Amino acid sequence: MPEVTDILSKRIIEPAKIPLTEPEYAILGQNFRRLFDLNPEWTSQHRKLIFPRDNKSNWKCSFGNYLCYNPPMEFLLDEYDYALENLQIFNHDNDQNENITNLGMGVFYLYLQEVYDLTSENSLLNKFYTKTYGHPKLWGFLFFEVGRSLIFSPSKKYKDRAVDFLNWRLEVGQSQELHNFYGWLESKYLEPSLRLNSYLKILNLPWNEHLDNLIDMRTLIILHEKEELLVVKCLAKIAELFPHLHYFSTSELRKLVSILQASQKSNNSEIKESAKLAMENFRKSGMINHKHFPQNEIP
Repeated sequence: MPEVTDILSKRIIEPAKIPLTEPEYAILGQNFRRLFDLNPEWTSQHRKLIFPRDNKSNWKCSFGNYLCYNPPMEFLLDEYDYALENLQIFNHDNDQNENITNLGMGVFYLYLQEVYDLTSENSLLNKFYTKTYGHPKLWGFLFFEVGRSLIFSPSKKYKDRAVDFLNWRLEVGQSQELHNFYGWLESKYLEPSLRLNSYLKILNLPWNEHLDNLIDMRTLIILHEKEELLVVKCLAKIAELFPHLHYFSTSELRKLVSILQASQKSNNSEIKESAKLAMENFRKSGMINHKHFPQNEIP
């Protein structure tokens, strides 16, 4: 369809008789991959006009929409780098956090595609964390989105590199980044022991207000049969850190009592002691009471 690029060529050149408006730049960014598939040679030749760095507002419209609606392309590596060097362009934008999170996801997927390694000199993923240092809320958005992507079936290469990413972030140990661990913990494509050991590391971080959004009782109950020791260790830590939580359903608390009772009968002394400690702390807090025990076992 050469007529498409013929029309665009007249509108995108400078000076154009009818210059492109910001909404039109947004549409170009949104459909960049389609344009590239339609006419890769034309799109390559006009890329710098589609993402015009000499007009920051137009560039933000086009590249911001590209980030939102397109898969990352190695072809645009220098555009990602420019975005990281000029994050202030997204300041005072209602969609600032979304744009920067989309940028982070883009450089993360380029890492998954083995364009660069985690912390290599040319790693844009590492550069993302360097450029957003001091803004762990932005790190948290990216960490959450990566974890959520693992709920769906990832390839082995994706999974292995995602686990390397997880271990890297755990080593940094920023609780405000790591507090939303739900996607990671729920992913059945990661080994239960990996998920629970990672979860326990986060629970063992110095406590602050960001960790109170970390409880996933439903998944812990599901994993109890496969990884009993790790689950009761997590429950014991939760009972220690958050003794006054009352937002679990009666059904969940009854299941919690059931697995803790079962673990107190274990032949493994570590399991038995951790389960006993968790049960005592939950009961002292009032989170668990008589209505959560079977009728014939009310303590």
